[in-house]
Amino acid sequence: MPEQKDININGMLTSLTSWFKDKLSCTDLKLESLGSPENTGFSNETISLKAIYLKGNKLCERSFVLRLKPTEFQVFPEYDLGKQVKVMSALRKSGLPIPKVIWEEDNVEIISTPFYVMQLIDGQAPSDSPPFHMDLNGWVSAASPFHRKELWWGWVDSMSKVHLLDPEELNLLFLDQPLLGETPLDQCLSYYENFLNWSLDGEQHEVCENVLAWLKENKPTDLLQKRLCWGDCRCGNILYKNYKPTALLDWEMASLGDPEMDLAWGIAIDDANSLGLKIPRLKGFPERQQTIERWERNTGFKAKNYAYYRILALFKFAVIMINTSKKMISIGFLEKDSNYYLDNHVTQYLSLEMEAI
Repeated sequence: MPEQKDININGMLTSLTSWFKDKLSCTDLKLESLGSPENTGFSNETISLKAIYLKGNKLCERSFVLRLKPTEFQVFPEYDLGKQVKVMSALRKSGLPIPKVIWEEDNVEIISTPFYVMQLIDGQAPSDSPPFHMDLNGWVSAASPFHRKELWWGWVDSMSKVHLLDPEELNLLFLDQPLLGETPLDQCLSYYENFLNWSLDGEQHEVCENVLAWLKENKPTDLLQKRLCWGDCRCGNILYKNYKPTALLDWEMASLGDPEMDLAWGIAIDDANSLGLKIPRLKGFPERQQTIERWERNTGFKAKNYAYYRILALFKFAVIMINTSKKMISIGFLEKDSNYYLDNHVTQYLSLEMEAI
């Protein structure tokens, strides 16, 4: 993963020192960067740091994670930190392994952007860059087929627990977006149509535009009940220790809707980042039907519209890839004249899937 040049770590730590002194009610505080995740995506800016400080006469040490609103190139049309905090806090109260949000800060004068601070949880996530199926030096490749199966089931079982929660009891009905459409599916399609147009800024995207038309024409009517959807729901957004989940991460795409969206997203994104790159999935990872059946047993739901939601997932991924690729161009990871934002492994895989319908 290339360095995200829009983050000045040293300058940020200097600016944060007095803020942390106030929050920790301490003196003689020193902040040290523990780095940014090197194997994750481009849609957020996350920094881990350690605070060494005096509390009275006691020398203390604590580690934290900062999640920042993007300071330069923004992948999503909006970035609602407050939404993330509300979802994470509600899920943590429900007993799921969610990092505790310790502080929120809306004052942009501190480090020029809003942020929140979470506890640092021990664990490691499967690599996104490169995708873990092709990362031959990564810890997932080094794992046994048995442990890879554990990783995957850890994702499926965690996702299932999210889908069994009642959004109303968790005070998460604010995630509904009635101005975008009557049903959650209508809202999703409207959101990603707006996202597509915003990202393209007047350009054409034949693959995405054709798929969007198909999605509008073929909407299922027998939708499952409205549930909390994780959004970016996949094993790459889980921290694991000893191949067991320790934290469920990245709730920026959380919404209300048919939980099949999460199921299809996790499978489809894994396929796109392996088979779509002409890389076989690592041995041990369960197949699609096994995954669907385990989710059905866990939740009591039936995956009636998986095929539709799989296309929707790949369409959403292709839309996200537009600005993800543009950000890679902006930081020098791709050539300035690259058209990867229009033609990439996701759009190519999506086209193949559409041909098979």
